[in-house]
Amino acid sequence: MKRTLSALFALAVLATLVILGAISQPISKRTVPSVYASGCSNATLTGIYAFTLSGWATAPPTHLTEGKSDVPEAAVGLVTFDGAGNWTTSFTLSKNGDITSATSVPGTYTVNSNCTGTMTGAAELAIVILGGGTEVTSVQTDSNTTSIIEIKKQNASGCSNATLTGNYAITLAGWGTPPPRLVPANSGVPTALGGLATFDGAGNFTGSFTLSHNGEIIALPSDTGTYTVSSDCTGTFTDATAGVHFATVILAGATEVFGVQTDVGTTATLDGKKQ
Repeated sequence: MKRTLSALFALAVLATLVILGAISQPISKRTVPSVYASGCSNATLTGIYAFTLSGWATAPPTHLTEGKSDVPEAAVGLVTFDGAGNWTTSFTLSKNGDITSATSVPGTYTVNSNCTGTMTGAAELAIVILGGGTEVTSVQTDSNTTSIIEIKKQNASGCSNATLTGNYAITLAGWGTPPPRLVPANSGVPTALGGLATFDGAGNFTGSFTLSHNGEIIALPSDTGTYTVSSDCTGTFTDATAGVHFATVILAGATEVFGVQTDVGTTATLDGKKQ
């Protein structure tokens, strides 16, 4: 019995020394498996994706003050990749509170084997592909812009009002029009919102939100509104209580919604996630 215990003790000590020796090695000498995305090509991006953009752009020439990346911009929309290096996009854009939209804008893209690449067309982008083509992160590379774009495989089709049903956590961030007591200007003060919205599947929603507008905190405990969803999974939200409006895109089997505020003088993006 004593011999057995002695042997077990010796093995335990030996194992401890081996572990301590491995831990004491410099990090650079330890063997750590590396995982890199590889084997990508233009064919990795195929199908319809939803996107959201936020950042800064150069003021239009009509503005008195111009400079590099000095006005906020935000957008949501759809991107369709053909798997052969071509893409089209339809979107709603807010640039310093001026709202515009476009459909079927063409462009081209290239994908490298390490899953990086570029897109050229409605915007110039440097991209990185994730999840075998299910998601793309990117930065806008047009001169005098400072914006990021998130692109996700839509994985939704044949949508209707019934597609949105149940509770969604809602966040909004961007810029709004200063209160009347301040000097009026487009997208001049920061704004953020968070809360819960409940969709009934028939075009109506209720919500309870907390709004921060230029640092002033406002409780919105009983909002009501309406929504519309088209067959391509784009749509609109109208918050009747707050008097605000959004262009939206449903993605990921209706587990997420991208939106951009479409009220003149606002530049804000919305994200809704199924609770």
